[in-house]
Amino acid sequence: MPGSAAPHLSGCFESSVPGLYFTGSLAAATFGPVMRFVVGTAYAADRITRHTLRTARPR
Repeated sequence: MPGSAAPHLSGCFESSVPGLYFTGSLAAATFGPVMRFVVGTAYAADRITRHTLRTARPR
């Protein structure tokens, strides 16, 4: 959102720092006000989990 201090997030809630994710009120500027409430947690958790599993490096 222009003029907002909220971080710019990708579609998987990742910030410009790889591996750093934001949810809750900080994600509301990108994903809408529903992210401020508990109802948005399942969506956010699913997106972040799928992204981290795709990008995880084998040990």
